[in-house]
Amino acid sequence: MRVAIVGSGAIGLLYGGWLQSAGVDVVFVTRPGRQAALDGATLTAEGRLSFRLERVSVVGDVANGGSFDAIILAVKLYDLAAAAAQALPALAPAGALVAIQNGVSAYGILRPLLDPSRLAIGPVFAATRLTGSSSVAYAGADRVTLGNPECKVSPGVDELVRRWTSVGVTAEIAEDIDDVIWTLRSPAMPKR
Repeated sequence: MRVAIVGSGAIGLLYGGWLQSAGVDVVFVTRPGRQAALDGATLTAEGRLSFRLERVSVVGDVANGGSFDAIILAVKLYDLAAAAAQALPALAPAGALVAIQNGVSAYGILRPLLDPSRLAIGPVFAATRLTGSSSVAYAGADRVTLGNPECKVSPGVDELVRRWTSVGVTAEIAEDIDDVIWTLRSPAMPKR
């Protein structure tokens, strides 16, 4: 499985590092200023599921990375539409586009861009921070919950969950991802 992580801040490095630890071929897509700092660097994470990866692959443009079975968008919500549009040409014909966001509107942003059966979204559970150019620390849950509010997720998303689970991440597919996101982000608000 080949995965691009678009957005190589703390969340992208953590989620991508867990996947690379599980044997996935991961390519981190960065802004040009970060590319030199990460390319070939040792990537480390501090937390319950720490890792040390001796070498990471990095590109400044997802189009330069080849074709991907899954592309994970770990960007700020305000960059999501542009990042998705830039990433779509690199998505394999049956590939999955996954947004990991702290926000409730990610699916609505992605839905016009791709067949819904190839989309998945999920919230961020861990509190993360960069501790260096290629190191991240996190606290809280090492958890990944993905889903699609319209249909079942693709086999590629199932494979991502399987890979995260293989390295100790609590990873799952949620039948009602909207409930998960709304409950996590606004516990005092009634369900919409």
